[in-house]
Amino acid sequence: GLFEYLGEVSSEWVAVVVHGSTQIHYDDRHLLVRLLKKYVSVIYSVDLPGHGSLRSNLPSDVGEATELFLQTVLPVVEKKKVLFVGFSLGGILTIKGWNQLKNVAEQLVGIMIGVGLFISDERLTQIRLFFSERHYRISGWVRRMEELHGSSWKKLVRAVGSWFDPNFQNNALFTDQDRKLVLHEQIFFIIGNRDQAFSLDGFSIFPQESTVDLVNYTPLFIGPPATRPDPLSDCESNHRVFIIAGHHFSYFHPKAAFPIVKYVIERIIHCLGIFDDR
Repeated sequence: GLFEYLGEVSSEWVAVVVHGSTQIHYDDRHLLVRLLKKYVSVIYSVDLPGHGSLRSNLPSDVGEATELFLQTVLPVVEKKKVLFVGFSLGGILTIKGWNQLKNVAEQLVGIMIGVGLFISDERLTQIRLFFSERHYRISGWVRRMEELHGSSWKKLVRAVGSWFDPNFQNNALFTDQDRKLVLHEQIFFIIGNRDQAFSLDGFSIFPQESTVDLVNYTPLFIGPPATRPDPLSDCESNHRVFIIAGHHFSYFHPKAAFPIVKYVIERIIHCLGIFDDR
């Protein structure tokens, strides 16, 4: 369930990248892995429980999924400076296991992509519809799902859908305790405001906190005008939420949302002082 890729530099930092539901681990051709290779010595790419190489071990709930996930990653983060980049369900499990990860790592920083801490009842309904066999057939994704997960893909989809049932005791929804933890940890968010599953409709998950809305900052890529200063230039650690446009896989589309995702990640890396030794 763990795949190791060497970075291009000598660094005190390693990275762990965690994919979303019904996906598999990101290989060394993935845009995110290629980006992180420039800054860390090793990238560990994880298959979530029930996915990919671990598809025969499908958890019954998120509590079990988190424990299996931690069994995979804890040994490689022990006494290291670690940058976790978790997408969707991968980000959810990372936050659920944050305290255990923090207890063994020397330093722990998280960048969560497409993870919403507050999900409305309407959005929950959409999530449940998303995780249905019918949705995958209508979307034309059946062949791809069979390639990734074999004949077990239907079982996986049903299981993950049930994890978003608020009536389940161990579900994927964040508790008040989970949300409180985020406010006091080095966890940054990149959240799409057109993401069908985890939409926040352009609003901050922390209304009382400052928000950087990069939807309005596309001029950053050609140099921001004097009237619109770079919102990340001061390495302001209080910024926890970065709202961008994008739906699921477009986060990693080279011409869609990824240029902004890349910008945010590189700015955070710079502010953290994660530099190579060249």
